[in-house]
Amino acid sequence: MRGSKPTILYISRYYHPATGAEGIRPTRFVRGLVKDGYRVILITGGEKASLEDSDDLVICRITPSGKIVAEIQVSDAPDWPWWRILPGPDPETKYSRSAYKVSCELIRRYHPDIVFVTGPPFGLAAVAREAADKYNIPMILEYRDAWYAGMAWPYQNGIRRMLARREERRCVEQAKKVITVTDAHKQILGDWYGREIENKSYTVRHGFAKKTTGLASPEPRVNNPDQFTISYIGQLRGIDVASAHPGRRVLQAAGHAVRRVLLGASFCEKLIMEWMSPHFLMQALAALGKEHPNFADKARLIFAGEKYPQIDNWARQYGLTGRVVQRGFLPPEEAEQMVQEADLLVLSLYGIRGMDYHWCVPSKIYTYMGSGKPVIALLPPGEACDLITQAGTGFVIHPEDVAGMQRQIYTLFKQYENKEASVCPDWNFIDQFKVSTQQEKLVKIVASALK
Repeated sequence: MRGSKPTILYISRYYHPATGAEGIRPTRFVRGLVKDGYRVILITGGEKASLEDSDDLVICRITPSGKIVAEIQVSDAPDWPWWRILPGPDPETKYSRSAYKVSCELIRRYHPDIVFVTGPPFGLAAVAREAADKYNIPMILEYRDAWYAGMAWPYQNGIRRMLARREERRCVEQAKKVITVTDAHKQILGDWYGREIENKSYTVRHGFAKKTTGLASPEPRVNNPDQFTISYIGQLRGIDVASAHPGRRVLQAAGHAVRRVLLGASFCEKLIMEWMSPHFLMQALAALGKEHPNFADKARLIFAGEKYPQIDNWARQYGLTGRVVQRGFLPPEEAEQMVQEADLLVLSLYGIRGMDYHWCVPSKIYTYMGSGKPVIALLPPGEACDLITQAGTGFVIHPEDVAGMQRQIYTLFKQYENKEASVCPDWNFIDQFKVSTQQEKLVKIVASALK
């Protein structure tokens, strides 16, 4: 019977077939909830508006422009007031406004026991809080990224910044449970909003689906067997900053200063995005190739993710033409295959000025750990550093330490040539980050919120 199962209204901008981390996480968790006996009413995005109804999973898709299926569009469910500004950053206003109407209609139709919302976009958190409050339903708030506390997001003006600060407080205070993806972010929320918030907060990590170490390759290797393959999978950032002309930076800083004074705007100046740009790594590889011709013959740097013309420009500038390959976006299965085939993996992270311990942990770190492969971790001090070091697979180097990269990469290359083990993975530590374990954690949190 439909009514015999606890029902969750799950609000997420991304879901399958979205293949980025923002889509993979909710897909895994929704499937875990259904498998564990919950009925999930999912509100998510899609190219077309649709409503798919089944016994265990109802999926209502909203287009980025806010279009919803006709049967909900014509319902008398309330609209988000036109005059109410949704909090940023990137509230995806049209989508989030439609999500409010859809939430109200589906709450009335399916009578969920709890509302679960995951952000960003953080406009959805405000939508979920309002809908949960209107129909007197408990809410679980999940952070896939930091909102106002802990992150230096840009805001167009002081009003939007104030709204974000106020709405985050309202959301964390109203939420019955708060979920973060790192322990450090959980601590930040407690520092900002009080220990009662930290006491109802839990860390549920992204995790890895399966160990890839030692698996046989179902397809021929992309690279020749005698190549030393260095792979980076996922998002790159800061390439525009790293390649910007100094004059342009001065003009941009001046424009920001004017907008800050006149409008109360804020920008990402505290974020050191260029630490996620690959130009430092490429400089290290170029220097190694000049010093060690054998390394130049064998080493290849492979990227999976968005292609950037500037990477090709740097390859020409540093004499790496033919040794740097951009494969573009790959399905998760092919990305995992790249991890399996790599001889060395690269991990990077932006910095935040004034932050001694960085809270962010890239989602790819868990797949990397699950591979048991060596990792060059170009990271500032923080939780990501601690995880990859404790896993026994990471070699942490400051993102700007080109000489340090040269030394460590060449050491690993010589071990590769000599067929020596370069890492000793701590599988007892790594295994705690299996997706199945993270799914179990989430289900327990939901169950406790329903009591």
